Amino acid sequence: MAEAQQEENHWPGFVDALSTIVMVVTFLLIILAIAIFVMSLSIAEQSGMVEGESAASQLSTNVREEQTIVVADNPVVRDKDATVTAVTEFDKILRLEFTPSTIEVDQLSQEKLKAYLDGNAETFAGRTVEITAFFNPNVAYTKARRVGYYRVLSARNAMTAAGVEASRVRVHVREANTPERIDTVEVSAR
Repeated sequence: MAEAQQEENHWPGFVDALSTIVMVVTFLLIILAIAIFVMSLSIAEQSGMVEGESAASQLSTNVREEQTIVVADNPVVRDKDATVTAVTEFDKILRLEFTPSTIEVDQLSQEKLKAYLDGNAETFAGRTVEITAFFNPNVAYTKARRVGYYRVLSARNAMTAAGVEASRVRVHVREANTPERIDTVEVSAR
């Protein structure tokens, strides 16, 4: 008779049900995260395949003079046949056009950059030097931005090696607003 008067304890069942729900939701979130990761890799690979190689040289209608600077295709193994075109546009803007896999300015390119700076010493004397890398926002955005960052830093290092004070150099990484600017770095005095 004493057993009939005791209340039933529902808490153990409630805790079991709640912990089961939490485990199921956690499992589903893990599956969702894996699916999103796999889909992003798939999309990035498809975008990279669609893009292909860019043209080696693009000229503006406002070109004053043109130089060709050789830049390595691979930052570790330097290929002397890979070219990047340096174009002076408008008022003393130097444009370095990189091949898609190139991130460093090699020694020969640094020498040509130094020759350009020496030839335009009055333009760059005492002024802030703006170095802007442009990347394709339609292909693996984060990777393209990171490659642009490496390129702009490589150009900055080449400028400081050529005698430009590091305190006068400003670097920027921006989305290319035209196809001609994809995989380029522009150097100008402000």
